[in-house]
Amino acid sequence: MLGLILTFCCANLFAEADKYTPPYKIYFYNPESNINNFHSLKVKFDSYLSQFGAFEFQPFDKKETFEKMLQETDDGIFLLSSWHYQFLIKNNSLKPVLVAIANGKITQRKTLSSTSDLQRLEDLRGKSITTAGSKQYSKNRLREIFSDYPQELLDSIKLVRVPTDMDALSSIKYGMSAAALSSEASLKKLNGIYPKLYAQLRTLGTSKQKFLALVVIKGHHEKAQQLLNILQKMSQTVDGRNKLHMLGLEGWRMLTEPELKLLNVQAGGE
Repeated sequence: MLGLILTFCCANLFAEADKYTPPYKIYFYNPESNINNFHSLKVKFDSYLSQFGAFEFQPFDKKETFEKMLQETDDGIFLLSSWHYQFLIKNNSLKPVLVAIANGKITQRKTLSSTSDLQRLEDLRGKSITTAGSKQYSKNRLREIFSDYPQELLDSIKLVRVPTDMDALSSIKYGMSAAALSSEASLKKLNGIYPKLYAQLRTLGTSKQKFLALVVIKGHHEKAQQLLNILQKMSQTVDGRNKLHMLGLEGWRMLTEPELKLLNVQAGGE
């Protein structure tokens, strides 16, 4: 009798194991921001996504680890910077599908701001620039701004990483840096929050226009389309919008054919 009970229990356990489906993941890495609480980000996104099925949010804080995961994953969805995509697409088969929306736009430029007493890029020689982005990302965008100047001028500048664009801009006021690299939207936001500080700043240069974050697909899993639908509808609920705001976004939309062509042109131009 005991043997029959054990056999029955084991059979049920194996049946349950057969039913288990590993969660379909969306992998996230963004060199443009300096997120310092990945645990909270993961917990809140996992909680949101679990309402719709076996989905999981996996953020990364190291570029190398993220890229290794992308190369080793045959099927998945990746939330990444359009700047990062331009490098990844050269060695990976990726299909960009969604583009982020922030402040009603899908593109952004980076601005280099300083106090009004610094009037030229040459005045930054040997000084510090604060930025929320990674060193590689920030150097790349600064190279666009310093395109008419020798590389040694940019090499002489020290980058100081801070949590947000607003921290980067505020650091000028407290003498932490001579200039700050931020998005145009953050600079506009500063005008609303600290108009006095905004009035003291001068824009020394502006980078090229780039798309905001992208959602790209690798592989053809049926779960990918379900997850894409979930992401597109996030802005329709308060809960979804709250999660988007954690990433500094307002929503997602499908990329159009002209936008895909432009994205590919930008990728080939880097």
